[in-house]
Amino acid sequence: MEGESGSLAEPGSPRVELFALQQYSRKMTALEAPHLVIGRLRDYFARRTNWQRRLWNPGTVTVLQETLEAVQLLEGGQVALGAVEALARTAERRAGPDSGIGTTAKRKAITEILRKVSRSQMVRYQFEYLLRGVGDGYLQRWSGILRDQPDKIKTEEASRLVAGHLLGLGFSPDKLHRWSTWLYRQRQPQTLADLFEEAEALARSRKAEWVVFIPFRALGRHGQTMPDEWLDLGEASRWLLDHVGSVKIRHNGGFVFKVCALDPWAAVEEVSDIVESLGNRIAVGIPGNPRFESLTSAFVAGFEQSFSLERPRRQVEITSLKREEALFAIGNAGLDRLRSAIDLVAPLETGAPVAAVAGSWAALEAILARPDEPNFTLAHDLAHLVACSFTRAELTSLSYAYEQAHDDRLADALGRTEANRERCRLLYEAIKGDNPVFPDLSDSAAAYRMRELIDDPRIVLERVVKHVEESLSRLYRQRNLMLHAGKTDSIALPATLRTVPPLVGAGLDRLVHDALTDGQSDPLRLVARAKAELALRGRPGGSHVVDLLGH
Repeated sequence: MEGESGSLAEPGSPRVELFALQQYSRKMTALEAPHLVIGRLRDYFARRTNWQRRLWNPGTVTVLQETLEAVQLLEGGQVALGAVEALARTAERRAGPDSGIGTTAKRKAITEILRKVSRSQMVRYQFEYLLRGVGDGYLQRWSGILRDQPDKIKTEEASRLVAGHLLGLGFSPDKLHRWSTWLYRQRQPQTLADLFEEAEALARSRKAEWVVFIPFRALGRHGQTMPDEWLDLGEASRWLLDHVGSVKIRHNGGFVFKVCALDPWAAVEEVSDIVESLGNRIAVGIPGNPRFESLTSAFVAGFEQSFSLERPRRQVEITSLKREEALFAIGNAGLDRLRSAIDLVAPLETGAPVAAVAGSWAALEAILARPDEPNFTLAHDLAHLVACSFTRAELTSLSYAYEQAHDDRLADALGRTEANRERCRLLYEAIKGDNPVFPDLSDSAAAYRMRELIDDPRIVLERVVKHVEESLSRLYRQRNLMLHAGKTDSIALPATLRTVPPLVGAGLDRLVHDALTDGQSDPLRLVARAKAELALRGRPGGSHVVDLLGH
């Protein structure tokens, strides 16, 4: 269907084909809109996208399903009423204006039931009924609306709706990155309605059975009867030859699994989780040297190349540790209070879901918890720190992109400027007055977002705070579900581990930078300052948006 010709190029590879905008304006043309949405989709699905350009929250359908799950757990007393009510308010805010959910009458019925969250079984039954098939035709409904009202939504919202919905269906980011690249190169949708229709065609894909082989370097049997999925060395070699082709790897057998998934990358992820679970079982069942060592690659029947088994990095990037030469610092007073938080957050990078979620929230509690406020307010606190870093992070990326792509006065000025703040100021003024052109879709979309921020910093930064707070609040709920209800398969867990880590990293990076440059760490004081500066954004007496928190 997609015309990919079996191409499996590594996601995030250099983008050599991208579209150069001749000029963008305060109101985007209909032709530019789908191209910039595709640029954002590629941001969301790539492996190495900077935190400020990533997808921060799941789609509306996932949020509604997450809320239903919480209501069901509430009935059994496994979650607190206040937490469910807060989630219901988020779901109401998302579903009310989202025309893809259904007719005005249906959305009204959903929002009304969300205001009645309780332990009532009748409420749960009503909610279950209203959500039946809510995701079917979601993108098609949006396509029809956009044909009649092309300006119904902006490009940023459009990209989040598409990406959140497709990821929520179970497609892997790798598959979607290839699809969005194909969409730009081959299909080139002319309108947002066309783009949503293409996405709907993908959304209608059905799960298929994939056969995945995991080769092992060493595996101690410990007197156990091996399951049918295990292939000895000879059987495994024959399987590879029959289903993959000539493969040169050193192995001693392996497991073959049949799983249903939307794409081979998603199948490999599912099988990887199974193997990791087996490894954990053996680690505690056979103390000492269990000899359970798989290779780092998997093979899927019908594909000649291998698939990585390594858990993808989640991009918890505290880059201030390197910039301020503190990676190997011993006895640094500025890091004393933050050291435990850094230790706790480390599993969020590549660790197992339980350790990642529990450790990362514990890291935030270690530095921001206080006796006069409930712990869930930490999401609100950290969201302000992240929002204060947003403008500088985006302008920094854009300044280097412009310098590399152009040979003009602005590029020359950027090249001669050593201070990062001054680089950002230069580009800020250029975007404000001259509409600089970027040859990359992602950068072009980012420049358009900066134009919106320059026009109305109060509204845009308030929106950033709300999005980040929603994401971090989801982390808090997932932590409670795991530690208090023993639930490790929540509907929203995959989305949480995909969206939250870069934001946690950005918030901690801001705190670490402050501690290292000031020689001391006072996280609550910095949060208070962030809230005060954002309250004054765009008003007389407030800091310039490039200078928020003075970093």
